[in-house]
Amino acid sequence: GAGQAEEMCVVGDDIRIDLLEACAAGYRCISLSRSAQEPDIECIESIYGLESIVRKYLGETNNGKENKLMTEKRIQEMHASFSRTTEEVFSMNELDELLRSGKQLRIKYGVDVTAPFLHIGHAVNLWMMRKLQDLGHKVVFLVGDFTTQIGDPTGKSKTRPVIPMEEIERNTAQFIEQAGMVLRFDNPNLLEIRRNSEWYNKMALSEFLKLMSLVTHSRLVSRDMFQKRIAEN
Repeated sequence: GAGQAEEMCVVGDDIRIDLLEACAAGYRCISLSRSAQEPDIECIESIYGLESIVRKYLGETNNGKENKLMTEKRIQEMHASFSRTTEEVFSMNELDELLRSGKQLRIKYGVDVTAPFLHIGHAVNLWMMRKLQDLGHKVVFLVGDFTTQIGDPTGKSKTRPVIPMEEIERNTAQFIEQAGMVLRFDNPNLLEIRRNSEWYNKMALSEFLKLMSLVTHSRLVSRDMFQKRIAEN
């Protein structure tokens, strides 16, 4: 009903009729228009600008029981999704607290570009990232163009070939294009594309060795891919 704090009215071009009448009736209004504007009424030029306004508005009214219940419902939905697709979550309680905080999270999703296409395993992860985007969080799509150059120098691993930089660039372009079929590329607040060559190309050997000291050998070789390599000599 009009005048209730949780109501929001979004209207189109004819602000003289629809918008002003709704505002006078007590609704909180936003004008979606590229030209016409009215004093005291917030105006956006594109529908993509609506999300940040809604998130801010919900933050202002987040003391209601309904919003709290919605947050808990979304957390339970995330639990269900993770249980189907994730092998291990190291701190689910910490994740829950972050989701409840109302802060935008930055989630890194990294891929090496050893082939020009994403496979079904990538798709499962991408849809999980999309769910987090739909909750307002930012996905950092990290392309491992530097690490892809290393491959498997022994030539024994067909899944980790050493490939030229030109091919890596082509694969990267196709990866990004395919990721756009799932991830939201329409809003820069929800997506950031980075390459690990941005920092590894500039990293001194001393800095790299210092970074390596943070990971123990036992922890590194405990991964299944390394265990398989060790078993196969």
